[in-house]
Amino acid sequence: VNQLSNEISDLERSTIFPSDHLYSPFSTPPGLVSKKWILLQHAPGAQIEKLVFEVFLKNGDKKSYSVTIY
Repeated sequence: VNQLSNEISDLERSTIFPSDHLYSPFSTPPGLVSKKWILLQHAPGAQIEKLVFEVFLKNGDKKSYSVTIY
């Protein structure tokens, strides 16, 4: 039931967000890449130096990434 609910939610979200939006459902076959945009909004005068995020994989693994922004 949970899997069916998740699939329905993905189908509903796919009509809301464009195909290249971070929230749109997607999968990437092994060895290939998928490009997504991330918009960072910050207070005036603030500078972003680093973006740190976590990716949760279907097999339960979690990967952490840190990107320095110039």
